[in-house]
Amino acid sequence: MENLELITNSTVDCEYKLSNFDITAGKFSPYYGTISWYQNRIDARRLKKACQQIVDSVPILGGRLVKKLFSPIKVVCQAKKHGIGFIEVDLGKQEINLDNLLEAKTY
Repeated sequence: MENLELITNSTVDCEYKLSNFDITAGKFSPYYGTISWYQNRIDARRLKKACQQIVDSVPILGGRLVKKLFSPIKVVCQAKKHGIGFIEVDLGKQEINLDNLLEAKTY
């Protein structure tokens, strides 16, 4: 697997909502071709790839999206940070919380 990529963000508004996943496609390749961006201030293709790498790196997900996650997921990062990177996936809130990758201690 490639290293997680730091994606710099020059804006202060960095909250994204993802559309519903296509469950059939998600079984074989989670996230691939299934994300519609309602706000696109970071390059969508690079962010999609980073999200996939994040999911693949989380042991509890085992490289797959659990059934609970086949619903809208919100990707969030701190507005005052310079870039985004993975911190945690909250299965209860169905959020992927992002922060500066260089400051992330665990993922």
